[in-house]
Amino acid sequence: ARCGTRTVIGSDTGILFGAESPLGPFSKLMEIPQRQKRRSPISGLATIEKEGELVLMALCGTCLHCFSMPRREKSWAWFDDGVQVRPIELPIEQDAAQLQLFGESPAGACRAAEDNSRVAVLSTSGVFCGEFPGLEQLQLGPPIPFSCGSDDPLPMCMALMRYHVALLLPTKVQFVNTVSKEVVLEVPVEGTVLGLNRDLVEGRLFLLTDDDMYEIDYSDEDRNMWRVYLAQGMYSQALPLCRTAEQRNAVYLRQAEQAFDEEQFEESARLFGKVTSSPPSFDEVAARFLGLDGTAGMTGEGSRSKRPIRALLES
Repeated sequence: ARCGTRTVIGSDTGILFGAESPLGPFSKLMEIPQRQKRRSPISGLATIEKEGELVLMALCGTCLHCFSMPRREKSWAWFDDGVQVRPIELPIEQDAAQLQLFGESPAGACRAAEDNSRVAVLSTSGVFCGEFPGLEQLQLGPPIPFSCGSDDPLPMCMALMRYHVALLLPTKVQFVNTVSKEVVLEVPVEGTVLGLNRDLVEGRLFLLTDDDMYEIDYSDEDRNMWRVYLAQGMYSQALPLCRTAEQRNAVYLRQAEQAFDEEQFEESARLFGKVTSSPPSFDEVAARFLGLDGTAGMTGEGSRSKRPIRALLES
């Protein structure tokens, strides 16, 4: 991992080493405290900028250890002075295999503020994806289970993207949507696979085999995400990803129908008014709200359709 202009590496016995450059020389920084006698290896390192500090995250065993330092710190003195370690226990029983952030850059800061808290952990239980909103917080969702059989080998490694995670298996690369948790693509691989790596500068994804290196283009990975979010009822996330009027109409219609079913009639009318396709026509929508006047439970406040019809006309 990179800490500013410096480099940190982890050992198979849970020791951190640091150097002023990637070429070394490396000196011992500290041993990560562990409860068990058998010392677990450091299986993942990453850096992220949070709350004005540069946070080094080390995945060791079933814990994510976080170390923070001032962004402009130029020396390793913060380790010598007794750096504060914030251990975050992960919901796993066996040691995790890999840690990755989305959008991190070689300087240690993430490329986009909207993405700079996304984290993924590869474990024998599946892939945990979540957010890292603060120095002492890690919000992981339920694990994304592996789709391989019980006798099949587990993924060798992973690569986290904006909406998907790529899993490297001995004979293929499997792409899983992190929202729907469904496998969306499998790419067969010829030869002996060696690794899967994401370029932290350009965000490109590379597959390494014993004979070749392949670049995997995922630049258009968001093309169907509006539909995934729509199926989850996440309308505010679906709309910005719509590329056509037809797609936006589908989102507005689903949201309007849900609001109507929940008796949020003014909001439903406002959403129906945004739909530019036909059906439904204006007359069909208006007739639906006019029918509210004949429903049971009408109060003495007047017509139930008056305010929704006004919202429909104004939208």
